[in-house]
Amino acid sequence: MLARSSTSLAATARPWLGLARPAARLLQIDVHSQRSPSRKGSEGRSNSHTKAVGTTRSPRQDLPPPPQRQTWRDRMPKVARETMLQARAAADAKKAASAASAAAKREAERSDIKKLANYKANRFSDAYLLAEHVKRRIRQNRIDEALLDIRASPRANAEAPVWNLVLLHLARQGMYRKSMDLFNEMKKRGARPDERTWAHLFESLANSASPPAKKATDARALLTRIAPEAATTSDSGFIQRGKSLLNPVVFNGYLKALARSGQVDLLVESITANQHENAFDQATFTIALNTVARTRTPNFEANAAAVVDHTLAYIHGAAKPAFDAELLCALCAVAQKSADAQLAALPLHLVQRTNEALSGRSMFPADAELPEPRAKWNLCQRYAHQGVFPIPSRVANWLLMAASRVDKDRYADAVKLRTDAKNAASGLVVNLHHGDVTATPAADAPSAETTSSTSTTSPAAALHTEHLFSWLQSRNADLDALAHEVLFASMAQCGRSEALLAAYFAAHHPTAAAALKFDGTVSVVTLGKNAADPTRAAFASLLFAARDAIDALQPAARRNLGTEERRARESPVATLLEHYASVVQDDVVGDTTRTETRALISLGRALTSPGGPPRPRAATARVLEILLAQLGVRPGSVDGSFGGEPDREAVAAMAKHLARSAREDGDEKRAAEWSSVATQVRGRRE
Repeated sequence: MLARSSTSLAATARPWLGLARPAARLLQIDVHSQRSPSRKGSEGRSNSHTKAVGTTRSPRQDLPPPPQRQTWRDRMPKVARETMLQARAAADAKKAASAASAAAKREAERSDIKKLANYKANRFSDAYLLAEHVKRRIRQNRIDEALLDIRASPRANAEAPVWNLVLLHLARQGMYRKSMDLFNEMKKRGARPDERTWAHLFESLANSASPPAKKATDARALLTRIAPEAATTSDSGFIQRGKSLLNPVVFNGYLKALARSGQVDLLVESITANQHENAFDQATFTIALNTVARTRTPNFEANAAAVVDHTLAYIHGAAKPAFDAELLCALCAVAQKSADAQLAALPLHLVQRTNEALSGRSMFPADAELPEPRAKWNLCQRYAHQGVFPIPSRVANWLLMAASRVDKDRYADAVKLRTDAKNAASGLVVNLHHGDVTATPAADAPSAETTSSTSTTSPAAALHTEHLFSWLQSRNADLDALAHEVLFASMAQCGRSEALLAAYFAAHHPTAAAALKFDGTVSVVTLGKNAADPTRAAFASLLFAARDAIDALQPAARRNLGTEERRARESPVATLLEHYASVVQDDVVGDTTRTETRALISLGRALTSPGGPPRPRAATARVLEILLAQLGVRPGSVDGSFGGEPDREAVAAMAKHLARSAREDGDEKRAAEWSSVATQVRGRRE
């Protein structure tokens, strides 16, 4: 009775308790209703609201896993993602390397500071001994120790040459700010700057990495600080006046700083203002001329004329008018860039007058006189040479370029006619200023069929370049490959193709030269029996010359070589091409340049053009086969690289010509191969 009443009271107090359930079922726990053990304070506990076994829920097996959130990197393509990761890895590696380098630099600085802290400076009482010690420290790259030794020697550091050693080292490295700090320190310690000190400061400014405008401003500010030394009292008590520190060495350093900053107008103004004429020498005008030649500005012609006039005035104002090799080369450089024909011939006038004073004869004959110089130049009849004779290769090259420029102006109409008639079809212009041939696209090029290859504008007399080349040979000048390139280019452009080929065959193929004689062709150039092989740029000029003289080469070969077989075997054009092929094969570069490709195509166009006298079929076929082989075109293989549509048509016309020649010889297989080559070339697109 008591147990039943307690049970009823419990049921009344907790009606949710299932008293009718067996005790065994009360101990069963729904595993899916347990709290997550990851929550704080819930590990090992079960939900207080347990359920019976019959109402336990099992996990859903048919639902897919929840989708994961995608980022912009996951949506990137695989290749782009890999590229991004590689770029990030490279950036991280670069950052790590930079950090390691900075750490190593800091560690080295700490080590140097420790060494300097423990360094015991040497004291010197003699300036000469201190200077020698500083030289050794600079050679060992121990600049800080050298400065400590200078500062520890108050009796010896009052001389400027001791400080100039360190200033020169800083100037070569372009440390302008450190140089100025050291300059101020040396003045505070009682050392008086000399001209070398100022020259080193200007050199440091020129080699520094300052912006051009700031470099010019600093140069002008530094120049204003240079003034005559104040009156000083000597040891004997007399008042003596110091000399001006603005000498040619200092002023040339100032001009170099202006040249590095690109202030050409300011540089020319500094020379033409006549405020520092006592600080001029030949190096001054050499710097000015080279700066004007290298920097092309809208005022180029005016600047060039002003500097040249002052240069000649300085030369003539000297007690003994003279010029050195560097000044002559600078004059040639300005003359090449100028449009004035009189200025272009000025270097040749100077050398000719020097030669007349030495040998008593002229460099050029009466029929090849140079353009008259300007009256205000007042050229002397005698100049002293300073390092010009014997003539080095650099001077010889510049003189030949000046002579080629004079020839270009002399035969301007002929050159223009030849350029329009010959080179427009292939888009070629011979550049005499650099001794090579430059390919330039032609706007409205006439077709190859309407272009005649007959040279109608060839000058009867030899060129200035030819006479100068022969004179240089007589003076035992050092004529290198560039000199031959300039000579070949000048003769090829100015209509002396037959003379150029005659000189080439006489030097390199004497047997062919003996049988090959042009009518009325006289060459004053002798290349020599043991002359080196022409360069590839020189061969380009020879190929153009062969193109222009093709109608003279074929009759000469027909007249002197006899039978058709001998003409095919000893064809002069084939000999030239075989020599060119051997040079190309031995060259490290190996590949045919664009200029050479244009020259070969223009020669092939001249061979296959319908105009002109009849050409021997066998010799022409052999020449075309060698020519196409150099262009990378062979039966079954078309590997060459051509230009536009006219070039492909010209190469296809050569292949068609070979097919026609093979068909006439009865070789149908060979004809079919060349016809297939022509089809492949026409179908190619670069």
